[in-house]
Amino acid sequence: MLRSWRVENFKSIKKAELEFGKINLIVGANSIGKSSLIQSIVGFAQLGEQITTDQKTLSLNGPSMSLGSASGMTHHSATSCSFYGHFSSTRFSTIVDNRIGMNLR
Repeated sequence: MLRSWRVENFKSIKKAELEFGKINLIVGANSIGKSSLIQSIVGFAQLGEQITTDQKTLSLNGPSMSLGSASGMTHHSATSCSFYGHFSSTRFSTIVDNRIGMNLR
């Protein structure tokens, strides 16, 4: 179960930190980042699935969703976005940087 999630510089989100319970409701005005928040979680899960298959190239566009390019993922003039999550007893984090040599597509 996802217990907490932090995302920085992803699409419309500069920084968001959330704690999750058994049932969660995400509400807010239009264009405030609700969809971007969900995309950050689903998109990270999609990247995680690719890592477990020993792919050398990570694709941002897969069966779960299409995130476009690495530069399109970052908030305004930021050069990277980061994700941090806590699943029950496991913690993880990653940084997607649109300047590095890793092949993001």
